[in-house]
Amino acid sequence: MQQQLSLYNKIVFLLLCVGVFTNAYFFLPILTVTRVATFALLGGMLFVRRQKLDNIFYVVVAFFFFYVTYTLLISLWHSQYLTYSNVTNHLFILLLLIAVLWAFCAYPKDSMRIFYYVCCGFLVIATLLSVVEMITNWHLPMSNRLLWNQQSIIPEYVTNRPTGFFYNTNDFAIVVTMSLCYILAYRKLVLCDTKIWKDICLLTLGLICICLTHCRTALVGCIAFLLFMQRKTIVQYKRFFITLLIVFVIVSIVVFIAIQTESTWVRFNLYLYSFISLFDSYGLGFGLEGDMYYYASMDNYILFGHIINLHSYLLHFLLTSGVLFFVAYMLLLVYIMRKITAFHGRNEFWCMIPLYIILLFAPSSSNFLWPHYLFFASYIGYVCLPMSESRHQMESVCS
Repeated sequence: MQQQLSLYNKIVFLLLCVGVFTNAYFFLPILTVTRVATFALLGGMLFVRRQKLDNIFYVVVAFFFFYVTYTLLISLWHSQYLTYSNVTNHLFILLLLIAVLWAFCAYPKDSMRIFYYVCCGFLVIATLLSVVEMITNWHLPMSNRLLWNQQSIIPEYVTNRPTGFFYNTNDFAIVVTMSLCYILAYRKLVLCDTKIWKDICLLTLGLICICLTHCRTALVGCIAFLLFMQRKTIVQYKRFFITLLIVFVIVSIVVFIAIQTESTWVRFNLYLYSFISLFDSYGLGFGLEGDMYYYASMDNYILFGHIINLHSYLLHFLLTSGVLFFVAYMLLLVYIMRKITAFHGRNEFWCMIPLYIILLFAPSSSNFLWPHYLFFASYIGYVCLPMSESRHQMESVCS
């Protein structure tokens, strides 16, 4: 019989999820509830009965251990770029992952259920916040959005958009999209709840937030996930949907050309020179924040509109840690997808990993977008869910 999280660890795991989702500061500015809960959960692991974990736990921990170690070593090569806060934040990635991976791997049923309720609560609160922020231009103190409104050099970003608990609108949209897709997948594959009106309510809340933030990447990702959910219907009426897709692509290209702004070209130049800069680092990476100093020293710095933060997790990953670890991370995600297929079939949780990759290429505050580590761990938790014969039959009916 599967073990359950102790009440202490349930409370700590809940605090950890809430802390990561809200980026909430407690006690001291440098000591967040996320850090406190992480250390408490790690400490709690010492006082529970030893668990036999799936090999996937050790594979992921090993990867992130070598990734964190390598990035710090390559940063020492460019030691003038290192700061205390960057080093501690990077080391904390490993501790956070070990804590949440242990919870999701050792107690997948409890952890995924708690995470489901956290996502549901966040989606409701996020919708209320987004509407309030759009109407009143009031933002939470932990958001830097007001400051950016006043100092932004790009007109596109002067407009008021909701940021929720996060630093910018794209962070907000990314977490909302991941939450919405996780909720829909969990309801269908774990709860086997097929009530359409609940799905419609959840979709309405999520799409309101995503549309208000104007994050096109999040909207495209969400639509792709919903299409995957309706894949049987699409196959049945494939001619209609192929025609619709062609029309959609043509309209999207026309709209994209029509609404190009200065921000679009700044972002294009930034990404273009990001890939070119890999040759200067010989594909080894620049280390923590090294890419920012690299851009600031370039003669054509003006092409970036004086923006030197990549604002994209996977692109930041590529330039700070090099090509080898970037490719290894992509292979790790493929490995998780193959594990899901082997144990559960090609379903919505399998589809969430390509969605995860798309969203992590979206512009974001990559260094502070910690919720995606929780979603990453939840996919692994889904792999570790028990698959009894009756469970398999239930999922076959649900799908």
